[in-house]
Amino acid sequence: SLEADFRIDSDILLKYPDFPKIAITYSLTENKEESGGNGDELKKAIEDYNGMFGTSFGLDSIDSYNADLTKRFARKDEKYSARSQQLDIVIVAERLLTGFDAPCLSTIFIDRQPMSMHKLIQAFSRTNRLYDRNKSKGNVITFQAPGTYRKVIDDAITLFSKGGKGDVLAPSFPEAEQDLKQALLKLRAIAPSPDSCASFGTDRTRKKTFCLAFQQVDSALFRIRTYIEWNLKDLERDYGLSKEEYSKYAGWYHNFMDEGKTDDSDDGGGDGHPGPDEDYELQTYGKETIDYIYIVRLIQKYVDSGDVSDQDIEDSIGILSKTAPKLGEELWKLWDSVKEDPSKYKDADITVLFERMKEDARDKALREVSEEYCLDFEDVEYSAHCYMREQDEVPNFDQIRKNSRPLEYSEKTGKRIIPLSYYRIVRSALKRTFDDYVLPFRDYS
Repeated sequence: SLEADFRIDSDILLKYPDFPKIAITYSLTENKEESGGNGDELKKAIEDYNGMFGTSFGLDSIDSYNADLTKRFARKDEKYSARSQQLDIVIVAERLLTGFDAPCLSTIFIDRQPMSMHKLIQAFSRTNRLYDRNKSKGNVITFQAPGTYRKVIDDAITLFSKGGKGDVLAPSFPEAEQDLKQALLKLRAIAPSPDSCASFGTDRTRKKTFCLAFQQVDSALFRIRTYIEWNLKDLERDYGLSKEEYSKYAGWYHNFMDEGKTDDSDDGGGDGHPGPDEDYELQTYGKETIDYIYIVRLIQKYVDSGDVSDQDIEDSIGILSKTAPKLGEELWKLWDSVKEDPSKYKDADITVLFERMKEDARDKALREVSEEYCLDFEDVEYSAHCYMREQDEVPNFDQIRKNSRPLEYSEKTGKRIIPLSYYRIVRSALKRTFDDYVLPFRDYS
């Protein structure tokens, strides 16, 4: 059955155990013949909503219900920044097309034949607002008549943009895939393998041409990762680029870009070709880049057979350290110890060994922040477990605050501090610790 096949990603449930929180709204006058049945169903939906948020709406206060629902879904008021007050999905029929602005929305699902061009643009506009660096576009998913939708969308955009489509619509997945393939072909033509970059020597033109090509690969890879179809793809299997190769290419890219920053002359890419964008930040680096498991496996191979060079391992740790310095510190400790006496590790499982090192470093950091700011360690540990990348809130903070000891902290530091300032300091310290010791140690696995 459909219910049996439905699965929610474990990463989502880790961050939001109550996901998804769903509400429903529609007009009772849509179908007068069935208005009684529709009213009963909507009444049940409102009762469910009241149970989620402690409200007391009914069919006699439908306007107030709709107003509360839209504000909660838009998340623009500060009171709705708390997870307990948020909605994830709203099911509507001919509603929320105008007068509703929610930049945080990422996706609209449409299960109907195409509406008029005017309503189509209105509907799509609900999800096309920029929000943060992770939301550069909105997603529109249709379940009916894809060919017809495509034509109506093209006609609507042509009409409302006075004849031009511009970049309103993202390319189709096959188009995005072709862009990635072309970018990879260009990169391979310049440097067939990462090791080819070593032959560039002092040729600044080749280095700049390579950097521009790698930027184009990175940009194409970033764009294609936003498509649902990408979940069925594998970068190495389908496009011939392994994670190891990507990481080595990225290492050369960083080296060449750093060289360019110390070069006072500026001749573009040479031979009239443009050079790389000096302000460009790699968008996929950190997602397709080296992870610590890859480095640990290199070290294991070094111990077992000696087939890996010191330079490869040290370059890899250096690359990872740029985005995860604390994790890099632990890898340097491991590598320094192995390099000093490889025979000590001949029969060791380096992966298990490093997992212990990683866990010890994480727990030590959490205990230190708990002791320094007089917090309950178990509360902090649970918060760390629930903390996710780019999360503004500190999970479980109400419980942390409840069990915190501000007076003890004041006595220990010899400073009088009001509770509000103390909690602000605690929140900042926890986020800093989680960002340094929790996310990299977990997200790079």
